[in-house]
Amino acid sequence: MAFSQSIRKSQTPINCQLCETDKFIKWKCIECNLLMCYNCRDKIHPKFRNATDHKIVDIKDIGQQNEELDFTNIKCIEHSEQFYCLFCKKCENLVCPTCVSKVHKVDANDLIEIREAYDIEIDRLNKETSQMYTAKLRMANKKDILERLIAEQNSTKMKVRQDILSHKSNLIKIVDKYFESLEMELDSSYQSFLEPIEHGISAIIKSSEDIENKKGKLKDVMNATDVITFFQEIKKIEKVETEPGTRISTTNNALPKFIPGEITQANVGVLQSDERKSTELSVDMVINKTHQTDLSTVTYLYPSIHHEKSMWIACSKDKVLKKVRPEKNKLKVIFSINTTVYGIAVLPSNDVLLSSGRTTLQQLRVTTGKLTDSSYNVDPLLSTGIHITSSNKVVVGGYHGKLGRQAVFVINNRGVRETVYEYDQLVQVMGIFMSQIVIQIVSEEAW
Repeated sequence: MAFSQSIRKSQTPINCQLCETDKFIKWKCIECNLLMCYNCRDKIHPKFRNATDHKIVDIKDIGQQNEELDFTNIKCIEHSEQFYCLFCKKCENLVCPTCVSKVHKVDANDLIEIREAYDIEIDRLNKETSQMYTAKLRMANKKDILERLIAEQNSTKMKVRQDILSHKSNLIKIVDKYFESLEMELDSSYQSFLEPIEHGISAIIKSSEDIENKKGKLKDVMNATDVITFFQEIKKIEKVETEPGTRISTTNNALPKFIPGEITQANVGVLQSDERKSTELSVDMVINKTHQTDLSTVTYLYPSIHHEKSMWIACSKDKVLKKVRPEKNKLKVIFSINTTVYGIAVLPSNDVLLSSGRTTLQQLRVTTGKLTDSSYNVDPLLSTGIHITSSNKVVVGGYHGKLGRQAVFVINNRGVRETVYEYDQLVQVMGIFMSQIVIQIVSEEAW
């Protein structure tokens, strides 16, 4: 079938842009932006002005690598007959010989090679790009934290709301139950009040009936015609009480009044902020400045006492100790020595005290640059971290794997051990490699 066959596509051939023939195109001049054949490259193009400075590449290499900039043939805008030759750091402009001699008249220290100025700017732009990338990551991280905070607070809000509604429901049940008890108490008080009154009413009714009966008998006696019968019958009739004998008191049994209680937040509950969470979220670490070193990693760092702008840095992997001074974004090396470092501190004399994993600490004399044994030792253990207290006592961590021992030694400036902390719980927690922060706690607070 016709569709099963591959479809061939044709391309329009490009001629040589110098001789304009259909000769095989092989080369391109970057400066002229012209495609050329072999013949034109060798015979025609060399006749161009400054052709020897032009860069000609094979067309198959076009786009394979970044084309280099030409720093040699840049015409001066102010002096068209001249080419830029230098870059002025003071005014941050390219300058030609005429600019330097007649217009600029700057200090020679302000003039640098154009390529050097270009490299400096490229380096600055790369650093800015890196800083922007870091800032973007930092902002993304902050956004992440804030979004997690929102999610966490939403969850907390739902839980608190549920707690409020649950407490409300419980309060309603308790209040309903309490009001029921108040109603029952009222009913009981009313019943206590009602019973004597009802009893009194019954007594009054009975007394009224008795009065009526006696009243009839008296009438019959009074109507008697025989005197003897009159006196005989009157003795039989009891004396009539006009009022019942039961007395009713309503004063002591008066019903109680209802006095509404005060409803306050203390009765219902309050909302209290979680200070622990707000404290955790207030921490924000920002890198203000960075300095590049040639070490694999900076394992130890300690400031110099008598030169606040310099510091000692060490790398355990590279086995090197350096004294450096920050200059712009780099660290200028003042002094360097190859040695193993497991701990570092600076003595009041500005000499450096080093732990090299041996029983005796080493002392680097800054005046001579020589490394010698000091008077501080933790024999039979091997030294690790070092700290010097405000009273110039040296605190050294020591351990011995085979002996299974680890301790903290407090040594005075004469090399005499004043205290050894070996079996304290703090030392057990610190382990073999003790941080200087913990050592400082021991040295400053333990005695």
